[in-house]
Amino acid sequence: MAPQQHEGQFLPPMSESGLPCPTSPGQALASQRRVTDEAAALLRGHRLRGHKYAMDAVLAVIARSAQGPVTIVTSDPEDISLLCGPAIEVIKV
Repeated sequence: MAPQQHEGQFLPPMSESGLPCPTSPGQALASQRRVTDEAAALLRGHRLRGHKYAMDAVLAVIARSAQGPVTIVTSDPEDISLLCGPAIEVIKV
């Protein structure tokens, strides 16, 4: 996919879902590495361990890096709220 141009700026390629997608496998690996490193640091910072928290930490890193208001809908809001912090709205279903 070629970058889109918008008001003089180039935007990253978009997937069919409308989310940015990497332009090369190397970019995908670098992005995954950044997210996993930040998730691990987040878990260490909150002294959490195990697979139960790993997915929440990855989601928290992605949510915290998103621009604009972010809302997460979950059945277990306590852990994700702790990892996301007050800037991310968490709604229990």
